[in-house]
Order: sequence, then C-alpha cells, then structure tokens
Amino acid sequence: MNRREFLKIASVAGLMFPASRVVSAFPFRYSTHGELLELVQKSSFAMGSVVSFDLYTSDRKLALESVRKVMSRIKELESLFSVYQPDSEISRMNRSAGKKSVALSPETLSILNKAKRASEQSAGYFDVTIEPLMELYGFRAEADEKIIPPTDRELAQLESAIGIRNLKIEGSSAGLLNEKSKVDLGGIGCGFAVDEAVKILKSDGIDHFLINFSGDLFISGRSPESETWDVTILNPADPEKSPVLQVTDCAVSTSGSYQNRRSSDSSQSWGHLIDPRSGKPSEPELSFSVITKTATDADIFSTAGYLNRVQADGWKSSGLIRDFVVI
Repeated sequence: MNRREFLKIASVAGLMFPASRVVSAFPFRYSTHGELLELVQKSSFAMGSVVSFDLYTSDRKLALESVRKVMSRIKELESLFSVYQPDSEISRMNRSAGKKSVALSPETLSILNKAKRASEQSAGYFDVTIEPLMELYGFRAEADEKIIPPTDRELAQLESAIGIRNLKIEGSSAGLLNEKSKVDLGGIGCGFAVDEAVKILKSDGIDHFLINFSGDLFISGRSPESETWDVTILNPADPEKSPVLQVTDCAVSTSGSYQNRRSSDSSQSWGHLIDPRSGKPSEPELSFSVITKTATDADIFSTAGYLNRVQADGWKSSGLIRDFVVI
C-alpha cells in the first residue's frame, strides 16, 4: 500500500472528504447564479489508485464525456511514468542508467524538470532518484512479505546513486549518470495527473468540482453549501480532533507514514517516507498537509514538508505553498 492508497482508505472511511461527510451525502442538485447544477459522480482506477470525481454541471452528458477524456489522459501519463510498466519511458530510462540518455515525451520531460526544481526548492528532501532505497526497504515487494532491513554497508553502496545530481536533462532527452540510479515518480505523478484533469474539466466549462486521486485533492468553484468546500484532514491519534480546511480553487495533499509500512521477522517496522539525505525512513510527524495552487506542488511539498517541516514557513512566505497543517 502506498501513500495514496492510505489516503484512499481514509477518504472511503470518511476521514478525508468534503463537508466532513461521505461524498454520497452531497445534494443531488443546487442552484447558483440562476443556474441549476446537477451532481455527477464517477470513479475509476489508474496508477495503482482510485480517482473519483464529484462534478456539479448543467450538462450531464458533457460531464461524463469530460471524465472519459480525463481518464484517457491519466492512462496515457501512466504509460509514460510507471515503474511497473517495463515499456514506460521512466522504465527505459532506468534501464539505461549509467549508459546513455533516452528520448522522452514532452510530458515526461516536464515532470522531470519539475522534480529537479522541487529538489532544489526543498533542499534535497524531495528527490525522485530514491527508487533504489524504496526497493531496498521492501516497498516493491508484497505488503505482507517480511523484509530484511538493509545494513549500513548496503546503504553506503547506494549513497552515490541517490541525488538529483544524477538526473541529466538535455533537450528532448534525459538520463541517469550513475548505473545504480533509478527514478520513481510516485511522489509527484498523481499530482501531475490531477493538474492535467483540471485543465480538461475547465476547458469543457466545468467549474464546480472536486477531484480526489487517492488523497491528492483539487477543489474548484463553490460547494452546494457555500463559496468554499470543507476538507477534513485525518488526525490518526484522535479522529475527533481532525482539523477542517475551508478551501476552493486549490490543491490539498497529505503525507504520513502510519499506514504504508514494511516490517521484518523481528517485528521491526518502518514507513515509506525515506529521507534521501540519510537513506533511512523518517517519521518526524504523524502527518503533514499542504494547500497549494497546483496538485503537483501539493504532492511535492507534502512529502518534503513531512520529512523536514522547518522549511514550511519559508515556502509559505515565498508563495510556494498557501498554507500547511502539521499533526
């Protein structure tokens, strides 16, 4: 189970959702500025996670067609980004590590450039070259498989492979300088896909909606009750004290290590959020949530902020994020 799968479960359980209630409780229709809007709900599966749509529209047929186009686009991105698909561009680049660069699509080049910039903005706490560590700590094995924790020697052998310096982008190609390096876009891919979905929905004239890509949220327009939407962030220690955000026209994402875990035979366990600077899992908080302009940024800064929240005030003052919540 990855971070988004945890947030998916939280959402389904009613722990992270608009208006502090399950989506099915939304009014079927409401009127705004003299226009009657009808609720259209759809869910699908991509990138190993559930993506759900709650749209308010005056044209149901248009909304369903728009969702179809969104899912087609997300599946296209998955075929480019997935480390689980051997023919994806990221898989091809990983296999060519230390040998040569590979030609990439504009989408893959765009997300890699965003990842490089995010590494600089986060002082290295966000790093897509962390895939070798994810493998070493068992996060590519079955969830119930017992894992032998890596030794300090094994971690030292990977030290030179981890770091955005190993990712070289030139023109329409990119490659990895170290033969042991691998890229995984799990910390940015869903957010990128949500931003693509938002573009399609808005271009089709759909302005009032909520997208939940297994915990990566984008909220647009007004809710049936007010000018904003209420989004509850789970407090795992005390759900009754879960904070509620009143937001619109923004993205929200949460990172936490308390669900996606691996363990050894000795019952030692660790979370999936690994500090790329130390090479070890880190659990400084229960969770860290951000509100940002785009879902890509929310994905990035929720991860980096969880690992090192002292940067969050600087991100907020510089406009990289709108706000944050630490639990």
